[in-house]
Amino acid sequence: MKRFRNYAQRTYETPDGVKLRGHSRGVFLVDRPEERVRQSALQVLANEYGYPAESLLAEVPVARKTPNRGRADILVELPRKHADGHAVVSTEAPAQASEVAYRDAVRGVRSALDSCEPCAKCIQIVVDDVQLTDLVDGAKVPASPLGFTRDRGGMTLVASASRNLGERLPTHLVYRVLGYGMTGREEALAKELALPQWAFRSGASVAFEELTRSVLQPLGLDFGSGLSTTGDDGYGVLYPTATSWLGVLVRADLKSESWTEVTMRSMEDGPTWRATDGRIVVRAGLEGLSKGMRVLVSFMLMEDHDDDDAYGTLISRSEDSYQVRLDDGRQVEATRWLEGDRPWLAGVVDPDTTQSGSKSSERLDTTFVVVECKAPTVPLTDEVLRQGLGYANAREATYLVLVNGNETRSYWLGSGRPQEIVDIPTFEEAVSGQAFKVGVPSPREAPRPLPDDAVERGDMIRLHARARGMGPDVAVRWWGPILRLEDILLDPASVEAPAEGYGVRIVEDLGLCLHAADTAGGKAAGDYRDLLVKDAVGHERVIGLAVGHNAKLVEHPRWGNVRGGARFRVGTADGSKYRLVTTMDLERHLKIVGDRIYMWHDGRVSVKKSRATKAGLLQHVGRSCPDLVRDGKVQLGSVALRGPRERGDVLDWLLRVCSYAVLREQYKAAAGSRKG
Repeated sequence: MKRFRNYAQRTYETPDGVKLRGHSRGVFLVDRPEERVRQSALQVLANEYGYPAESLLAEVPVARKTPNRGRADILVELPRKHADGHAVVSTEAPAQASEVAYRDAVRGVRSALDSCEPCAKCIQIVVDDVQLTDLVDGAKVPASPLGFTRDRGGMTLVASASRNLGERLPTHLVYRVLGYGMTGREEALAKELALPQWAFRSGASVAFEELTRSVLQPLGLDFGSGLSTTGDDGYGVLYPTATSWLGVLVRADLKSESWTEVTMRSMEDGPTWRATDGRIVVRAGLEGLSKGMRVLVSFMLMEDHDDDDAYGTLISRSEDSYQVRLDDGRQVEATRWLEGDRPWLAGVVDPDTTQSGSKSSERLDTTFVVVECKAPTVPLTDEVLRQGLGYANAREATYLVLVNGNETRSYWLGSGRPQEIVDIPTFEEAVSGQAFKVGVPSPREAPRPLPDDAVERGDMIRLHARARGMGPDVAVRWWGPILRLEDILLDPASVEAPAEGYGVRIVEDLGLCLHAADTAGGKAAGDYRDLLVKDAVGHERVIGLAVGHNAKLVEHPRWGNVRGGARFRVGTADGSKYRLVTTMDLERHLKIVGDRIYMWHDGRVSVKKSRATKAGLLQHVGRSCPDLVRDGKVQLGSVALRGPRERGDVLDWLLRVCSYAVLREQYKAAAGSRKG
């Protein structure tokens, strides 16, 4: 990395001491020499080499779900460029081009199904084509279908408007056609598509999707977005390419004899097989098996057998029969082909394969560069090179960079062994060179804002709410106010720092940052508007604000029933993690009075093994900042429901929320210290 230079790193006076703020994850980090080198390297990759922020990952596990616990300092991840020339359908393309692309997707999926006769019998394309017209601003607007995908309440059809309405419409027109929370317009569209009024169960959907994908994947069919009520019959999407986010709506019947044939063909002819623990084993090249190799034996077709499959070691082989010693000590004879009630050799265990997740979590990116960072006092020895190569090889990277702040070394890894080079490619060189086979990451763009007059136009609110993924259980009357608040947080011009009030000072608007905030129930991922806030004693904190939309869960095997609502999330950078300070149900904590939206909170707290109480928090907030508490509630300000936003209203709302977040943190810390 020839252009490396040490950037000056700003420090922050946090409640936990002096910290750096990470340029990749936006969290506070311990101020160490090695960390300063890492942050400089991130800035160099972005500023000097032009790599987009979304492609730069810091402190990433090298191999998830494996015994390898190593963490790479920096990964440059870029999308794979596929040799078949297929690309994601652009929703900004002309209407005619979008229609052709969708028809091509249907044609490609149909051809793939027809090549597998039993597949065509048990998997039916539900929608070949659709003529779609919507009512927008009182006028009929034709829309071009782009494909189907899953959303928080069911299955949606995504389209683009054929008529140019400027910036008033969202980028995509989204219509839920299966599932929960459908509007009257969507129910009418579902009827036109001959789709039933149908509700899914989360547990059954998970089982249906996993089984269908595991069987179809070895046959070259990319299935996802499954919805089911029983687990053995349901709807899903077949994707035309591995990089497509939209696909063709199909219905699969897993109870039919044809599905049994599909399963048998997948087991025997597929290049891989998925074990019950999620691991992928390799079937290609079974004729080359040798003694001592690790294999998977399947008992799934055998009656009266407790195990579905088991791992073991090959002892010997003859023709298509294999003697295997299982890990539990038993010795079995397995066959290469399915032969009735006999053990079946499912495949060879590849030590580099791990669990294969859902389509949304599959690794469609490729690691282009691995950067190994050391403190300036640590020389770049052969041992450091071996460490970096271990990470780079595990990620199948093209380049490796070693840096310690004083010197850098760059290596090309494409020849099978590291070759030291002068410099790595810039982002422009990487994506424009055919040899690298990497593409441009899809830009993360904020959604188009709701027009100021949209409150009077239900059709406009409907389109924007659905495009944002509004929770399926949110009442329609709250869609406009919730979108209005979300637009304030997404607007880069809404915060004019510095601003001061209620015992805090907003020092700087840090912009939108993608965070997966830690919560008691998992992660609350999304774009948070990060604000650098200084409290009354001079401590600096990052307070992040976001409007989040929850998926609806029905009989989920882990989470049970979860309401698909909309929540106001307040997060903070807590050391190297980002966690939630509080979260509010917006339908409960908003109030509309005239033309204004008021936000409040009841002071509810949830701190395990501490003495924090709702009454104690309200007392602490009222004593520290009396202007925040009235009528036994924390008053968090108000903004206009319609028309232009007033700067003073927005700043008052943000200052109140930030002050409340700081006071909550102070109170919970004090209550936690008094536990026992």
